[in-house]
Amino acid sequence: MRHVALSLVLLTGTMLPIFGQSSASGSQREVGDGLGVRAGIGADITFAGAAFGAGVNHLVLSDLEAGLLIYYGRVEETSSNGFNEYQETTEVTAFAILANYLYGYRPNTDVWYLVGGIGLAYLGVYWEERSDTDTSLGELLPGGGSRDTFEGGVGGTLFNIGAGYAFAGGFDVRLEVPVLLAFGDTGGASGVVPLFTVSAGYRFTR
Repeated sequence: MRHVALSLVLLTGTMLPIFGQSSASGSQREVGDGLGVRAGIGADITFAGAAFGAGVNHLVLSDLEAGLLIYYGRVEETSSNGFNEYQETTEVTAFAILANYLYGYRPNTDVWYLVGGIGLAYLGVYWEERSDTDTSLGELLPGGGSRDTFEGGVGGTLFNIGAGYAFAGGFDVRLEVPVLLAFGDTGGASGVVPLFTVSAGYRFTR
């Protein structure tokens, strides 16, 4: 199979912080009170395509959030060998349950902060290559030609590092590098997938 390359997605991960003193402010952590939403774009290390997604999270403590993300990406490519034309389609859907430790983050403050974490994710992939004239790909098509397909999914652990900037009004932006470590068989694909994500969020506070 030539590229189930868009093994992407999943924005943040989680890392449970060491409870006690806040290293950023020197004070005790406080119970969080912010429901947040995020939207962003992600790609695998080859930048072969992009996935778009959204999620919700809650500030459990003043520097620890937990949430859910859903991403979807689709890439279509056309190629030719001089005799036949081929259409290749890759679709990726990803789900992540996560919590993020936000080192240096303070609600309602303009501040740079770091993100670190570990989470759980599921990646579903559908891949298809078809040709209207080449009958050697596998499944014959009613109108002529053939196609080859693959559909599957894999779960994994997501480790994440990144940085962000928060605005006092509740908005923030992040650049993160999650790394997905897949559980079990990945169908010949790499079990370690570095990703890149850029996202923006807004946190509602009481």
